Amino acid sequence: MLNINKKTIAVDVDLTVVDTLTSWVYWYEAKTGKTFDWSDLHRRATKKIMQDNLADPLAYWNEADIYDQLIPEDDCVETLKRLSTEYNIMFVTKSTPGHMASKEEFLNRNFPFHCGIVHTGNKELISADYFIDDFDEYCQKLVEGRPDSKILFKRTKANMHQTVANTTSVCNWRDIDVYFT
Repeated sequence: MLNINKKTIAVDVDLTVVDTLTSWVYWYEAKTGKTFDWSDLHRRATKKIMQDNLADPLAYWNEADIYDQLIPEDDCVETLKRLSTEYNIMFVTKSTPGHMASKEEFLNRNFPFHCGIVHTGNKELISADYFIDDFDEYCQKLVEGRPDSKILFKRTKANMHQTVANTTSVCNWRDIDVYFT
């Protein structure tokens, strides 16, 4: 339940809370019988590389059970649980109808202390005091659309070489924990 007396942290899910990129690559390898070249991994190239061998690599995101076997990133649950004593924790995530139920079950199972889940590709429309996201384009839209919010740009294996002006870069959940202490 949202507490109006607390500030709110809006947290992305994919590649921020849970590594869905690795499971997407494993799905691709199972579908094609081809080995994915991890040395050239970054988000925009991933889809293009997959399209060379698979007609619709985005079909993965319509799988109904994507999140059923996934686990949160190291230190994520502990950090968000600790922060939930002082902040509202809500998830703001882009989803497809195909995997929405699996994602919600994953979040409710691992983060029972959260105050809500918003499914949207327009995260800049959400009002929050802090945003934690891994996708540079969303972070840039948040910087422009929510100038009073603090944006944490979470580095992942998919975006290591990207930067976003006017954000704080963090590499993992320990960094995020330190930021808030």
